[in-house]
Amino acid sequence: MMFPSEREEVPVAWEAERPGSHRPGGKQAAISRGRGKSSASFFSVRVGRHAVGALVGRALAATALLGGRSRELPPRLWWSSASRRRREKGTKEESDFLDPMHHKAATGRDSINLDGWMLSREANVASFKRCARDTDIAIVEGVMGLFDGRDGKSERGSTSEMAKFLGAPVVLVLDCWALARSAAAMIHGFTTFDRDLSFAGVVFNKVGGPAHSAWLREAVEGANVGVTVLGGVPRTPGINIPERHLGLHMPDDQGISADYIARLADLMELHVDLDAILQLAATDQGLRALPPVPNSYHHHHHHHQNHVHHHDPSQNHHHNHHNHHEQPQQPQQQMITLQTHQQTVGALNSQRRSVRIGVAKDAAFCFYYHENLALLEDAGAELVFFSPLKDPLPGQLDAIYFGGGYPELHAEELSQNTRLMYAVRAFATVGGIIYAECGGLMYLSQGIQTKDGEKFALCGVLPFWTRMVQRMVMGYVKVTLHEGCMLFPPDLKELRGHVYHFSEIADDMSSIDNSLMGHDSGALHYGYSMELQYPGAMVEQEGYQIGNVLASYVHLHFGSNPACAHFFVERCRLRGKEKEEI
Repeated sequence: MMFPSEREEVPVAWEAERPGSHRPGGKQAAISRGRGKSSASFFSVRVGRHAVGALVGRALAATALLGGRSRELPPRLWWSSASRRRREKGTKEESDFLDPMHHKAATGRDSINLDGWMLSREANVASFKRCARDTDIAIVEGVMGLFDGRDGKSERGSTSEMAKFLGAPVVLVLDCWALARSAAAMIHGFTTFDRDLSFAGVVFNKVGGPAHSAWLREAVEGANVGVTVLGGVPRTPGINIPERHLGLHMPDDQGISADYIARLADLMELHVDLDAILQLAATDQGLRALPPVPNSYHHHHHHHQNHVHHHDPSQNHHHNHHNHHEQPQQPQQQMITLQTHQQTVGALNSQRRSVRIGVAKDAAFCFYYHENLALLEDAGAELVFFSPLKDPLPGQLDAIYFGGGYPELHAEELSQNTRLMYAVRAFATVGGIIYAECGGLMYLSQGIQTKDGEKFALCGVLPFWTRMVQRMVMGYVKVTLHEGCMLFPPDLKELRGHVYHFSEIADDMSSIDNSLMGHDSGALHYGYSMELQYPGAMVEQEGYQIGNVLASYVHLHFGSNPACAHFFVERCRLRGKEKEEI
């Protein structure tokens, strides 16, 4: 499928976030919020306890509106579409990591995160367009309510903003368990609240039965709200996905079977007019062409599965080794940074030494923005996946990337892989580059103390312990780089990301013993400062740096400034050349 700018359009669908969830407002595309090239693309957008949908070009976006848990609806859409041999991809609108895993389980394709606060409009559109290639259906899943964003007076960071970014007509997905004629009033309110949005239809969710569905349809059609009723999905016990301290269980934990998938697909086939939805996605009515991709994103994008190597242990070759809050503004693409460093990067690229980055990936380390990995590949990195739970360290690495996840749930097993921990510590000691986020920081610490008080020793690269706590730290953050940050140059200025964790550094940072890895370059430094985005938040020192190791509780989104992925890779190249010259 071509994109609107190429004389065809892409479909999109959005759905809603679970009740009681107040995660940062962004959007995730599982193209199947997505990637695609064919006749239609479908996205699912998660939106709090409310679900509301939208169409982008020939794409559909769905998002839930009221009450109850609608988390099972987007997978139903994906699986029912898959049963029709549609090529799907998902996207998530916000900073969530778990929903994309479910998107991938449903579609077999990687899901990306779109986010109106962390990323600029241009970056979101570029990610969407790259993600929407080679698919028939792109499902965009939003967060919270359709109009809920960073504050109470604007659409910044909301699903409605993303619908406008992508030119997406909206299909409302309304939870109706305790509603009848009131549903028409609610739909009227949503469709008239912002006249700049285009609404293509409504799907009723958690319907009590045929009579209830008929009342709802009668109410909407009688009120003449101008929205087509596309179906009503009955309330179905036993299909919700369970949750835990950081959100949903992962798909592997749930053991989603082929029978379970078929059951969800059958529900959608029986109760939703999928042909009408696909027809809506294929029409030009009310659709706006997506803007062109900015120059900074005209990198050749490699599909992750085609250009990423998984580590084979049998082939292992080891080396011996306090400000107040400001209203967040739309992030600007820092093109000047790319231009400023064009000659430097060009000179380095002319000598194109290959760069191998080991990426920790298993049940303990699974929180990565797919776009971060894609941007590293675009910058010339070869990604080598390995499991800290069971593998040795891959050989011939220039850097190691530890993402977030659940090291606390696997602390005992991680602590038993001493061969890997010794190798990681040796890699750090000889100046190897390591970048770690959240769970990765915990793994590089002296160890983890569980909520039960049990301690498990880990890598010992960082001179402090971490411990699990009851209090959750969550929110968007601005990151300001310091002079001397070993991985990202300070002229990148501001990066954006989010924090989401139930752990903390157990030691008093003022009494940290820096002698563990020597002095000077081996001493602990702060690579940047971090400011949580809520009123009265103080600037905190973050980015724990020791030698060529940078660890943080912040999950950075490299798309907030695409130059940072290039500097990551070029820093690895320079370090590799330094080693060769010794």
